[in-house]
Formats: sequence, structure tokens, C-alpha cells
Amino acid sequence: ELMRVEEARGSMRKVFGREPTRGEVSRVVGSDISAMRSSLKRGWYSKHTLLSSSMGLIRSIAAEHQGRGIAIEDLVQ
Repeated sequence: ELMRVEEARGSMRKVFGREPTRGEVSRVVGSDISAMRSSLKRGWYSKHTLLSSSMGLIRSIAAEHQGRGIAIEDLVQ
């Protein structure tokens, strides 16, 4: 759901030339605003949890490639 909403929001941003409202996005994805909001909160929480729990692995892989002309911050990004 999060990906579907983000894709719709990005497409609408290009077409409208501005950030779409929640109502506009909810109509495009076929969901009411409160259901979409709840689904987005779950998606953002899951994404944050996944990224937070993976940072140790990400940093260790980046450290292995450090010193090859790319800043560690860019490798982690």
C-alpha cells in the first residue's frame, strides 16, 4: 500500500506541478483518507523498523569498501 500511494503521489506531483492533497491521492488509489492514513502509518513504521535493524549490516558493508574514493556517508546512503 505504501508503495502504491507513493507512486501515485509522485505521478500526481509531476502532473499537477505541486504536492497533491490527501483527498486527491485517496481518490486515485481507491481508498478513504482514514484507511489510507492507517495503512501509510503501518508502512512507514515497517520501513523504519527494517532500515533501523539493517544499519549495522549496511555500515559493515560500507566499511569494507571505504578508502576507494567514495565517502563513507555516500556508501551508507
